[in-house]
Amino acid sequence: MEKITAEMFLKRYENGCRDFQSIILEYADLSMADFQRINLQGSQLSYVNLSRINLRDSTLTAQFSFCNFRDSKIESCYLESARFSDCDFRGASVTKVNLTYTSFIRVNLQGARLEGFGEEFPLFFNVVREDGEFIPGYTYEP
Repeated sequence: MEKITAEMFLKRYENGCRDFQSIILEYADLSMADFQRINLQGSQLSYVNLSRINLRDSTLTAQFSFCNFRDSKIESCYLESARFSDCDFRGASVTKVNLTYTSFIRVNLQGARLEGFGEEFPLFFNVVREDGEFIPGYTYEP
């Protein structure tokens, strides 16, 4: 795996790179960015600010820990087997996404719009639902 900085990530994207497989990105601010068709398969993102980001037509089968997706728009993305741990999705719009085997662990979904599909249900553990209610333990519905 290759560890990169936010500056490296943005420069590569600006230069036409869309393949960010198996990267490690930590403590980065990518807020308000507009990313389309990026591939984060097998990557690890920790403490990354992705608030108000626009992600479309991307592969997000990665591990996200302590990431901020607040007020983001994630549309038509492939999230199969992605893992979101301790992430903030308040006010995010996550639509037309493949959620097969996706895990949401200790995630705040208050005010979020989560609309997806898949062959298997996503897994939720200790989440705050869209309506603000905390759901302890495991469930297949937010």
